Amino acid sequence: MMKYSISLKNHLIFHKATLFYYLLGAGVLYYLDFDRPAVFIFGIWWAVDLIPALYLHLEYLLMNRGLSYEITTNEFIQGENDQERTIKVEEIDKVIVYKSASMDKGGIPFLAIESYYYARIILKSGDEFILTRLLIPKLEEVIKSLKGVKFLRKKRLFCTVFWR
Repeated sequence: MMKYSISLKNHLIFHKATLFYYLLGAGVLYYLDFDRPAVFIFGIWWAVDLIPALYLHLEYLLMNRGLSYEITTNEFIQGENDQERTIKVEEIDKVIVYKSASMDKGGIPFLAIESYYYARIILKSGDEFILTRLLIPKLEEVIKSLKGVKFLRKKRLFCTVFWR
């Protein structure tokens, strides 16, 4: 059983594509000898790309800060402040994953915000848990390991936990 929590490794894994695009842009600017209009255009693009991503990053960080999860085929365990809550799959009504279409197998995210996605685990009691990709890098794969749970997918470009 694997224990998931927010870590520095998760932060770094999260932004491989973004870092690649920024380095590529810096290379293009270097090639263009940092021409003032090119720097301006790239600066606007990076701001438009980076500001929403920073918002989502902070939102996800605050949502899952201090939490840990263990997920098996039969249950998941939430840990918080030395207390654990065990949820059996029979108690789960459904799981909804909010994810960009570009994150499907073979897809390429072009914007930093496309790497952000999360899952809502809704219990039959009405309680819910929100697990973000910052907490579990392969979130959808791990969530699908819960056997016998109704799994839904909603495609979004901007996956804030406040829009359902």
